[in-house]
Amino acid sequence: PNATTEPATVTGTHTAVLVAQVNPNGLATNVHFEYGLDSRYATTGSSAIVYNDRTAIQSVGGDSSSHRVTATVSGLLPNAVYHVRVVAANSAGRVDGDDLTFTTRRDRSPGRPVLGRRVNLAPGTGVVFVRGLSSAAASAAAASGTGRGFVPLTEARQLPVGTVVDARFGSVRIVSAAGRRGTHAGTFSGAIFRISQSGRTRQHGLTVLRLVENAFKGAPSFAVCHGGSSTQTIQRLHGVAGGKFSLNGRHASAATVTSSSWSITERCDGTLTTVQSGGVNVSDFKRHKTRFLRSSQHYLAKP
Repeated sequence: PNATTEPATVTGTHTAVLVAQVNPNGLATNVHFEYGLDSRYATTGSSAIVYNDRTAIQSVGGDSSSHRVTATVSGLLPNAVYHVRVVAANSAGRVDGDDLTFTTRRDRSPGRPVLGRRVNLAPGTGVVFVRGLSSAAASAAAASGTGRGFVPLTEARQLPVGTVVDARFGSVRIVSAAGRRGTHAGTFSGAIFRISQSGRTRQHGLTVLRLVENAFKGAPSFAVCHGGSSTQTIQRLHGVAGGKFSLNGRHASAATVTSSSWSITERCDGTLTTVQSGGVNVSDFKRHKTRFLRSSQHYLAKP
């Protein structure tokens, strides 16, 4: 058969119509489309095109005329680049049409974050993943190489408190509500974490980013610690923020006091807090004490 992929018609933030022209050349021919996210959303560093999804098979008969074939796909990520090709097959063999790309529409900008309920996230450098963003989660995760249920954050989104973020391969800007008015904002990278925030106004919108271990197969885990007190790093979360944020590990938390650049490193021998600029309060969970750290200082909370 002859098969030509034509430009897709993007119909929304999550939908598109795939289009092709197919000539069976006198043999009964079946047609389907293959599509998948662009490699910019992958963590492998490979530029190879991966088609993780396919449409249902359609029959175009066995004449010698050109047929326009379409298929509507849904569950796509907004503001994302996809690859698509048509595939036609009959008793004479299989033909793959040329690869084309299309970009889904951008969604509306998120509204104000809601104290204790919803926060705003926007992608920064690299690629960041969030868990359970759309029905395309399984295939998107397969394409990206991260955990099942995680999909790339392709635009600014408002997501519920409790969302898990994989920022090992990029940075994410988080804006959260600050009490009854105002917002807190910061940029975070380097680890997998869960976002939480109390709805109590006396907390003044403190947003907690808690490191998540063993989030999926192959994710950072204490399983690498084979006894002893090794200084081996499991994962490190870095933040630059001007509002009330706390980075929490297994043995300590580090909350901003002033605009700060700081990190917590989960190690086999404890949770290490390091301050690059500003100041943070470190709470040692086991020793029940709090210590203030300034620029260039660090503190290791041991198990």
